[in-house]
Amino acid sequence: MSRCSVPHWRDVAAVIPEDYQFDGASSPFRIIYPLIYWSRTTRTAITIAARVHDYGYGPARLHGAPVVAADRSLVPLALLDREEWDGLYRSALVAMGHPRIAALHYWALRKVGGHAWRKNAQKMQRKGIKTYADWLTARR
Repeated sequence: MSRCSVPHWRDVAAVIPEDYQFDGASSPFRIIYPLIYWSRTTRTAITIAARVHDYGYGPARLHGAPVVAADRSLVPLALLDREEWDGLYRSALVAMGHPRIAALHYWALRKVGGHAWRKNAQKMQRKGIKTYADWLTARR
């Protein structure tokens, strides 16, 4: 775990570029989400939390990523580790009224999320993306 304060998930969501493309809550069961999570409100909450989480697993890890306020200090998002990004996903779902889903998804992230964490780092490395500025340029 990093030694910095963790920002609120809403503050992180506010710095994500509006046109940021992400794949949603990655899960082998995602195809049946409409059946499991029949409520549109639930699916929307999962999508919002997944956007923050995917941003953290991707470009927010790069040097020069945005800085967000947390506990009366400024926190460079690049300092947050995988566990803290998983925790932001969980706290977003809890804040939106889905504590049971948050607990289940957090458990799954902690068990198998390491693969996506490593895969995203390798993908950016293959593309030559080393800094946040590189990522901003590459996506245009």
